[in-house]
Amino acid sequence: MISIRPMSVSDIPQKAAIQLAIFQETYQGLVGDNYLNSLSLPQLMERTKDRLDTEATFLAWLNQEPIGFMTCRQVSADEGEISAIGVLASHQKQGIGTLLLEVGIKHLSNCSKIFLWVLADNRRAVDFYNAQGFTLSGKQKILTMGKPLLAEEMVKTHLEEEEEMAYTDQEIEDIKTRILQALEEVIDPELGIDIVNLGLVYEIRFEQNGRAEIDISLTTMGCPLADLITDQMYDVLKTIPEVTSSEVKLVWYPAWSPQRMSRYARIALGITL
Repeated sequence: MISIRPMSVSDIPQKAAIQLAIFQETYQGLVGDNYLNSLSLPQLMERTKDRLDTEATFLAWLNQEPIGFMTCRQVSADEGEISAIGVLASHQKQGIGTLLLEVGIKHLSNCSKIFLWVLADNRRAVDFYNAQGFTLSGKQKILTMGKPLLAEEMVKTHLEEEEEMAYTDQEIEDIKTRILQALEEVIDPELGIDIVNLGLVYEIRFEQNGRAEIDISLTTMGCPLADLITDQMYDVLKTIPEVTSSEVKLVWYPAWSPQRMSRYARIALGITL
């Protein structure tokens, strides 16, 4: 299960390690080789420590291993900056970057304007931020990363976006109903019954920004199929047009019991109560 939480001081070595790996994976060919070769774990650890008082850092975790990070800071009373976002190549295109960006935007929710800098040649990054509501402001600057590189500012006017994305209460309920119906396509491989009829779906939440959060449980703690089931859920959620990001949360209270199963599921499994 993917979780995102603020970085603690004890997390600094792990954050620096994935930051180094992400730089080497993502910026190969974009920045000078001498710049990449000059980066080191002690250097990135020291840089992170130096910025503890001025930047907020969040880490994305999977199975207790960090797989991505995001740093942001408040620049003025009404402006905030997303300083950096990175996800390990093996975990990209899974919505993790979007989740990290949303955490940064939420952390800077008191800012009417949020901005970031992106390398002009990094079209993949530009496209990603465009999809998240950021637009090029026209401001540019030169960064020295082994060679002079053109960077462009992208901005998001936070309050305007919230006003544009206004679902009515009824529309939200309709979306949640369609999410539940779609989750009937997710089958428990051991039992051969979908997770909705098994009663594993506890709660569905849908926010104005398109984020869906689903609380689920499993028939037994430590179920080895947890990752397989949640992966199926993420695939299904991508089919709902209104869902721009999603998170599946595993909960254990109240504990699952056969009473949560539908009549269809009990008959199919030969269970009588």
